[in-house]
Amino acid sequence: KHGGDSPNTIPDYASAHLYVRAPTMPMLEEVYSKVKDIIKGAELATGTKSKVVQVANTYANKIPNKVLSDLFRDNVGLEGVEYPEELTPKRSGASTDFGNVSQEMPALSGYINIGDVTLHSPSGTKMAATDQAHEAMIIGAKALAYTAIDLIIDPEKLESARKEYRKRIEE
Repeated sequence: KHGGDSPNTIPDYASAHLYVRAPTMPMLEEVYSKVKDIIKGAELATGTKSKVVQVANTYANKIPNKVLSDLFRDNVGLEGVEYPEELTPKRSGASTDFGNVSQEMPALSGYINIGDVTLHSPSGTKMAATDQAHEAMIIGAKALAYTAIDLIIDPEKLESARKEYRKRIEE
């Protein structure tokens, strides 16, 4: 943000805004630790002091759950829609706190296709306002409701989702 007025002198005050990202929480912690070590090294090299302040929430990686994904895929199929076989159908660079939720409990991040567009873009925004997207949202909402019903009426499915969560969280 502010590195001083001249590149050849150490200013009285300097500040930087850094955003550290990584695919997993352990990797993020490792990179964040290295960044703090670099800052400490800069302190030693310049005879200055620093203060590191976390100003944004940490967005954890999503912990997938195949049991929940399979139930959701089957329930989307009840509406006559084909759902991808992959556990996480699409990768997104968008930040979300959903990963934080999935670190605490079995969770499902179901994807519903609204058309051949890039989300979080002007064309995605335009597509989201169409009848096609509205219909996809209804299908997704029904599939989520059916999935919840499956878990309520079949305790074994719920326990399977919990067991998979515990296994993945230990990895």
